[in-house]
Amino acid sequence: MDDLERRIRAARPVSRSRDLPLSDRAKRELADLLLADNQVEPPKPRRGRGWLHAPRMLAMAAAAIVALGVGLFWPTASPQASAATPAMMAIDPLGGDGSALAMLEAAAAGQSTPADPVSGEVVITMQSWVLSIEAVDGDIPASNTVISPQVSTLTLFPDGSMSKVMTAGDAYDHSGVPVSKQSPPPGTVLGRLDQSTDEYVPLYSAPAPRDARLVEDFLRVGSGLEVAQASNAFLAISYLLQEQRLDGYQTAAVIAFLSDLPDYKVEGTTQDRLDRDALVLSAQRAGDQYADYLLLDREDGHVLAFESVYVGDTRTDLTAPAVTEYHLWEND
Repeated sequence: MDDLERRIRAARPVSRSRDLPLSDRAKRELADLLLADNQVEPPKPRRGRGWLHAPRMLAMAAAAIVALGVGLFWPTASPQASAATPAMMAIDPLGGDGSALAMLEAAAAGQSTPADPVSGEVVITMQSWVLSIEAVDGDIPASNTVISPQVSTLTLFPDGSMSKVMTAGDAYDHSGVPVSKQSPPPGTVLGRLDQSTDEYVPLYSAPAPRDARLVEDFLRVGSGLEVAQASNAFLAISYLLQEQRLDGYQTAAVIAFLSDLPDYKVEGTTQDRLDRDALVLSAQRAGDQYADYLLLDREDGHVLAFESVYVGDTRTDLTAPAVTEYHLWEND
């Protein structure tokens, strides 16, 4: 599979249903594909999920129709156009001997195990926001640049079936002020997907390993990414957490794998967008236009959030640094 085909597949929503709304991430991927020849460089493409088994040209045509339908647009004619983006994290540098990851690895290994699909239901709740720009006649009205998270609740049943419900989150502007007349209102069901055991095909076909030596191959095979690069590893882990809840030993194995990567940095500590104390890891993407962040709970090491930040100088619609994507896991 070449990179273009992987991007087309990644742009498809995590569904085989036309009733589930197009995710913001999917909109971004589709815009990237359609506007690849524009003079203004669109966001770096994300490689990922392999859901769509269809001829390449048919997939591209479908992508074009959907993208036009949602009106997504990366502006070229209006260089003054800009989009509201969430506030940057406030990170406090971390002092000490640099053993923070080792401490979290040990803490994670002592945590209790969440429900297993074999013995009970598993619920994964995630809040997501991905930068998208909706233009009108080449301009971007302020009303179209609000920050609109979506909340997805995935329930995995013991028989291997699943149910996913997507609802509207609380919209706010770039200053963090809630939108007074949000449409649709928070909590509105945006879509629902139910799949039987035969229909549901997760990206990762086996549980995450509890042995750190197996994590790299596991993430690479499941995500299709070269996870020896820390930014790709962060993304692959975010994919995994959309499908599985990790127990303490699995989390410890992931942390041990991350600690051996050569190109990540421990930035410090912060409070995430749900006011939880987190240790912040960062990694530069190839090309140095974007940085990715993984936030770990400071008490038990489990992953709280994944964020991407534009830090480059090639886009006219954003001023670096600017958050372009975040995903928060709300699991207990």
